[in-house]
Amino acid sequence: QPLVLKHVLRREPGDERFVVQALNEYRLGSKVNHPVLRRVLEMRKKGLLSVREVFLFMEPVEGKHLEEQQPTDLALILRMMVPVSEGLASIHELGFVHADVNPRNILLSPSGLVKLIDYGLSCPIGTVKDRVQGTLVFLSPEQARMEQIDHRTDIFNFAAVLYWLVTSQTIGPPEVGQNLGGRGHLVAPRDLNPNLSESLGQLLIQCLSQKQVDRPGSMQQVAEALRAELAEIIKLPPERREVQPATLSAKSVVRHIPLLNDP
Repeated sequence: QPLVLKHVLRREPGDERFVVQALNEYRLGSKVNHPVLRRVLEMRKKGLLSVREVFLFMEPVEGKHLEEQQPTDLALILRMMVPVSEGLASIHELGFVHADVNPRNILLSPSGLVKLIDYGLSCPIGTVKDRVQGTLVFLSPEQARMEQIDHRTDIFNFAAVLYWLVTSQTIGPPEVGQNLGGRGHLVAPRDLNPNLSESLGQLLIQCLSQKQVDRPGSMQQVAEALRAELAEIIKLPPERREVQPATLSAKSVVRHIPLLNDP
């Protein structure tokens, strides 16, 4: 199987963070075993007293990220994001947080496969980082405040991406100053997209709670809620609500929904 090579070289002190991110990428990428998650199969390092050079051999991934091809069909969005949420749940089961769920790290291939990539900012659950890391408009309050992050941080990041997908607007960057990490009033998703169900709107609002304790308890809970939303949209009977990651392209969704609705 052909592999993709990622090469990181520390030329000056400021490059150290890229080396650290490459090491993080391997630490998690070598452990994951979920079809949505990109695997890192091998790492080679160079350096005497400290790592100066890293070579990562990774699973090849096709497709464009979501900023390049933002889907608008709600069934397609949910067909794509349910597997992503389940991939994140499997990361949490390993004891890690992705910590950088954003549209550029979710790829959709022409064949309809979805992949979550880039574990450079990943860390063990409970980590307190020494600097703000992540994509600003999808950043959780605890990331902005450099507080302890956990699986609920990924829930916030994930929901911020889903909010953007279903409303075409971001939740905005966190505020600075006395309200560091907070945001202004969150516009209710259904005010921006009346086609959303009340339950999906409420789920997003809960996932985007400023306090971690107010968010859902696990990413698996989020995945199950989104599965139920998808089932309502495409009117599947309960026994046939399985999400098929291989049917994620817009063309595939249009083609397969009538078949899934058959008795």
